[in-house]
Amino acid sequence: MKKITLNDLNFKKLKLLTNKTSESIIYYDKNNIYKLFTDINKVFLKEKQEKLEYLERCYLPENFLKPHLIIMDNSLCVGCVAPYKKSNHLNNVNMFNIYLKHCYLVSHDLQIVHNHNPQIAFADVHGRNILIHKLSHYFCDIDGCFIKDLKVSYCVSNNYDNYLDDYNIKEEVVNQNSDKVQLYIMLFFKIFHKNIYYISESEYLEKMKGIPILKDLYSVFKTLQNPLHEVPEVPYLQELILKK
Repeated sequence: MKKITLNDLNFKKLKLLTNKTSESIIYYDKNNIYKLFTDINKVFLKEKQEKLEYLERCYLPENFLKPHLIIMDNSLCVGCVAPYKKSNHLNNVNMFNIYLKHCYLVSHDLQIVHNHNPQIAFADVHGRNILIHKLSHYFCDIDGCFIKDLKVSYCVSNNYDNYLDDYNIKEEVVNQNSDKVQLYIMLFFKIFHKNIYYISESEYLEKMKGIPILKDLYSVFKTLQNPLHEVPEVPYLQELILKK
C-alpha cells in the first residue's frame, strides 16, 4: 500500500471534518479525507497498518470508500487517506420510502462483500457510516471493520451495544451476521424511535397498518426480541422481502 508522511500534508489547505475524539481527528479536501489516529500506542498503530494493508488486497465495491494511502510518521502508521464524498448521512434521510430503499441496497452490498471476503464484517453498521449522495450511497470508516484472522481493533454501533445490554448477551459477537442484525436494529429504530427491547407487540401491529413492510419484517422482529442469550441468525433484508 502506498505511503505518505505526516509532513507531506499541508494542513493550511485542509478543512476539519470532525473534532478530535478518542479514536481520530479527520480533515478533508475536495478529493480525500485524512484520518489521523489519536491513539499513539505503538501496538495499536502497528495493528492499524496491518489491517489497512489487508484491506487493500480485498475486493470491495467502488462505493466502499476504502483507504488508499497510509500516513506514516517516524516509521509508524499514524493515519490513512480515503476518498471524500460530499454527502448526507443516511440518518438524515426523512422520507421513509427512500430510507428503506437505501437499507435494501446496503444489505445487498453487504452480502456481496461477505461472499467475496468471508473473513470480513463491516462491524459498525449505522446511519452515520452510510453516506447518501444524490441517488447513490457509500460506506465510510472502512478501517473500523472486523477481520476474523487479525487481532486488531474494530467498532460496532451504539444501537448494537444497547441491544446486547438490553438482552443481557454477555459476549459481543461481531461477524457477518452481526452486520445484518445491526441493519435491522437501525431500521426498527428509524420506524419506532426506540430500541427493539422496548417495542411492544401491540405497538408493532398498530404501526404495521401504516407501514406494510413491517409485515415482511415481523419474523425478524420476533427473532430479535427472543435472542436466548446469544445474537440470533437473521437473513439479509433483500432475501426476506424476496421470499414474500
